[in-house]
Amino acid sequence: MASIPSILKFRAVVALIVVVAAFFGCGAAPAAAAERLAAVVGDCDQPTGQLVTETVPSRVAAVEMWAHVFLPPCYSPANKYPVLYLIHGTEFEFGGWVNDGVPRVADIRMSLGTLPRFIIVMPSADMRAGSAGKYSWSNGGSASYAGFIVDELVPYIDAHYSTQATREGRAIGGISRGGYWAIQIAVSNPDKFGILGAHSPSITTKLVGVPAGFSMLSYATNMELLAQTRIWMDSGDVDWAHYDIDKFAADLRAQGIDGFAYSVGRGNHGDAYWSTRVSEYLTFYGASWSTAKLVAHKGTK
Repeated sequence: MASIPSILKFRAVVALIVVVAAFFGCGAAPAAAAERLAAVVGDCDQPTGQLVTETVPSRVAAVEMWAHVFLPPCYSPANKYPVLYLIHGTEFEFGGWVNDGVPRVADIRMSLGTLPRFIIVMPSADMRAGSAGKYSWSNGGSASYAGFIVDELVPYIDAHYSTQATREGRAIGGISRGGYWAIQIAVSNPDKFGILGAHSPSITTKLVGVPAGFSMLSYATNMELLAQTRIWMDSGDVDWAHYDIDKFAADLRAQGIDGFAYSVGRGNHGDAYWSTRVSEYLTFYGASWSTAKLVAHKGTK
């Protein structure tokens, strides 16, 4: 008789077959697909991860703050996982990246072994606080939305989940206004974040009250360490943020930093564009992380 773990693994494989066929556009017979997938799933008996909603204590924000936390398939306190922080744009108070399909794509690709297993944290904004909101009405520093992310959210996640609490084990990215915050936080804290993704970032065109010649690099605290940060930036070809990434790219090059990825896709400034690129984004963030390199440790969280 087959063991319970074997049965679970078989069910996990079968559950993925239909998804895989659609994902790769193939029509392989179920038996053949199951045989190929068995090797991919390996010792993980879970076809999907888990999406947790956390309430994050905050002294910075005037309202209650939340975070969606995606735990990868077969998440275990026996390992320490890299963490990706993703900040949405102003169309959402909470759940923008979930709406764009991040958990769904991560489930499929991590289960198939085409993406390493890592934790994804997607925090809320505080726009419902009106003029007291820090997401829209602050620019940087410990009393800003950056203060919430760096001083409150990151320590909370490190304390409650099994994380790699190093710059190499942390990435941050964002869309539009969230892209502003991702850049501001990464250039201000290059000792805490080793990977940066800026997706149609609102860093020039739509900013209000900034001085002439403003550059996001004015927030940089350690240019030498920033030069070691892996950076991706993108926008749609009819996206007003195309100018913004051109400006950021020029500013980086002026500082001798030119090893970043720069991509222009087809689309405008909206979720219809960003959702089509989620898989590419996750590939970029996970490129230097490997499931095989998960740090084993003693104890649990």
